[in-house]
Amino acid sequence: MACSDRIKTFDLEWMFNVTNGFDVVIGNPPYVSTKGRDLNDNANLEDGYGFSDDLYSHFIFLGYNLLKDNGILTMITSDTYFNTMSKRRLREEILKNTLFQIVHWGYGIFDSAMVSTATFFSQKSSTKNNTALKILDVKGRKKISEATVFTVKQDIFNSSINGAFFVPHQLNCTINDKFSQKYAALLAEWWKKIDTSRKASQNEKLLMDYRQQLIPGDLTLFGLIAEGGQGLATGDNSRFVGVLSTSKIAKRIRLSRVKKLQELNQKYHANYTMPEAEEDIWKLFDDIKNKYGRRAFGKGFIYRIVPDHLIADVQVLTTKEKTEGIASPRSFVPYDKGDKDGNRWYLETPYVIDWSEKSLSVLKNDPNARFQNTKFYFKEGFCYSYIKTFFIQCRAKGISVHDVASMSFFPVCEKFPYYYLITLINSHMTATLIYSFLNNTPHFQINDCRMLPIIVPSEEQLGKCKELFNSAIAIQKDYFAKRLDRTMRDDKLRAVQDKVDAFVYGLYGIETTEYLNHANKTYLYQSEGDYLA
Repeated sequence: MACSDRIKTFDLEWMFNVTNGFDVVIGNPPYVSTKGRDLNDNANLEDGYGFSDDLYSHFIFLGYNLLKDNGILTMITSDTYFNTMSKRRLREEILKNTLFQIVHWGYGIFDSAMVSTATFFSQKSSTKNNTALKILDVKGRKKISEATVFTVKQDIFNSSINGAFFVPHQLNCTINDKFSQKYAALLAEWWKKIDTSRKASQNEKLLMDYRQQLIPGDLTLFGLIAEGGQGLATGDNSRFVGVLSTSKIAKRIRLSRVKKLQELNQKYHANYTMPEAEEDIWKLFDDIKNKYGRRAFGKGFIYRIVPDHLIADVQVLTTKEKTEGIASPRSFVPYDKGDKDGNRWYLETPYVIDWSEKSLSVLKNDPNARFQNTKFYFKEGFCYSYIKTFFIQCRAKGISVHDVASMSFFPVCEKFPYYYLITLINSHMTATLIYSFLNNTPHFQINDCRMLPIIVPSEEQLGKCKELFNSAIAIQKDYFAKRLDRTMRDDKLRAVQDKVDAFVYGLYGIETTEYLNHANKTYLYQSEGDYLA
């Protein structure tokens, strides 16, 4: 019997001789996500609850259903319900009752579950009591006795940014007090108009009129002043994607190609030899894939090392070449595949993609490919790594094509140049907003970015911001050009980061001393390198 079937058929009277509900329900529900779950399970959950979510959410709803009036529910679960948009319904359910205590454990409580956890204690009550709510912040401590303890009223969460359950230290409370009302009004008016790229396009005229009315100091949403999302999926990277001949990756590929060919010879008792000319190597590997299958060298193995004479100048490409492909042999263009190393501020992509007429004809018609968001190809913007620790890893994106691994955005209003948005996203203020109010998981999704509250800058503020941005870019360029070693780079970036943090907190009207004195600033970083790379 599937898990959702057992939930649906749970019978109190038959199993426990209980007719009015339990006095106490205690649980450690399964941490099972929606991904890869049986479709029948999802359908049963939809029938029983009206929605399908991570299983622990349904166990909390079930826990309340199993209680008698004034019964006590306590569960230890993942803490993703604190602020993610998908768990807003669960937060509202908890707040319908009386919440007594939250213990935020963070990571490391269970050896077998690599998730950040929390425990809550709640009383089922048809009449909410806005009694004292105790919040214990245990993150980073070895003992619960070392926890920082806060006592607040439950209704602090009723009007919080995004309806979030946040740890109410001074910095979070200041942010919430300053922006929660304005933020709630923005979400109520605009969110359903911008929560997908399609809706934003449908409401483009309305959005343009709104942007024109913005003045310095106003609060807006990131999704109202920038557009973007995931890009191209080739369906077969080794067929279309290559790397620059001068890149570090090219050195690794030269070695791995030899090893891959030796392994294939051994596996199939073949006798292939490596050609000398680069394009002859491509042809050999293409022919082998055609004979033994597209994964003959492993999934997505890239073997094209592209010399300079095959790289197109994207600055002079015509509209037709950008949309229909390049007829010239110089057909490779920059391809932003994201960055597993999480570099911030700047990275010159080592990847290129074959943008010839023939390649585009295949990509547009291949069912395994996703030729999407094409209006953003060959535009200057910025991207970020959707895997985060505390800080977001955001950097400038040059004129290129971007793929599904590059979460890319592009300003659509001159009041918000890309360097301004990159600086904001790379700040401690934004990291705090995201971690405490929008998404405390390791994955920073597109809609999380759309939900960011953004201050409209003045010309003077833009000038200061550009100075800071240019300083960070120059340091990163010096590092990649080997004019700085890692230690020197990190020291210089740390100094710029401090100025960025002070600038952005000032932009949002928060005193510099308040965030500098914030006791949690350092332990939220998993390491200092989180914000330097």
